[in-house]
Amino acid sequence: MASISFTSPTSSTTWDKLDTVTISWNKTPASGTWGDQVLYLYKGSSFEQTIVSNLSGTASSYSWTIPEGLDSSSSYTIQIHTTHDDGGGGSP
Repeated sequence: MASISFTSPTSSTTWDKLDTVTISWNKTPASGTWGDQVLYLYKGSSFEQTIVSNLSGTASSYSWTIPEGLDSSSSYTIQIHTTHDDGGGGSP
């Protein structure tokens, strides 16, 4: 089964507004074809914004500037959405 795990940020990461930070992840398996990726920002269970859309399926990181308008909080999470074709027509 295909999976993605973030390597940065971690649960202890602190970022400040207007910092440029790197969001990075590992994809398993490395083989097959990964579709375009979209990164979303959530605060708790509420959608805040799309960080980036149409990011190449070969990418494993993205540099993002933290918007000045975001509220300070420790409850932000990042989600990544993509597809994976293992060559047999399957996807996660």
